[in-house]
Amino acid sequence: MLLSASEDDENPDTVVQPDISVFCHPEQIEEKGAKGAPTLVIEVLSPSTAFKDRNEKFYLYERFGVQEYWIVDPAHQTIEIYGLVNSKFAKRNVLTRHSF
Repeated sequence: MLLSASEDDENPDTVVQPDISVFCHPEQIEEKGAKGAPTLVIEVLSPSTAFKDRNEKFYLYERFGVQEYWIVDPAHQTIEIYGLVNSKFAKRNVLTRHSF
């Protein structure tokens, strides 16, 4: 997935590969992949990716305008849900296995 400052940007700033990304605007899907910020990104933590997903990717997705970011933590059986408010992620909810 190419993250760019705008959908018209021919030179993307960053390339990332989230576990799941949802694009609600068909014009963002191109032959070479998706371009611009998806509406939703879901990352599933593993011991080797947890730090990057909670830090580097969190701030990248926030900066590029991803509307909602879910962090799934299988070890703790939680899903943290963040939504973009005034260009910053705000924690909307934390789901546990007991809340499913």
